[in-house]
Amino acid sequence: MSDRYPAVVTIPPGVPHSAINFSDEPCLVVNAVLRNGSPHPRDYHPMKPRIPYDLLAARSALEQMISPIVA
Repeated sequence: MSDRYPAVVTIPPGVPHSAINFSDEPCLVVNAVLRNGSPHPRDYHPMKPRIPYDLLAARSALEQMISPIVA
């Protein structure tokens, strides 16, 4: 996802997730919790990552998406 490739992502309940901004520009992430009824206290539950982020691998994957290597 990026400003060049906007997308809507559905993440199943209970799946930890996060976002990384590699640019110096501010970014906007909209986190919509769709639920019928009153908000639940656990709708937003910050937690420490279970494993450290591999930012070099993430950046490499993003760059390959933007300009894929073609044989």
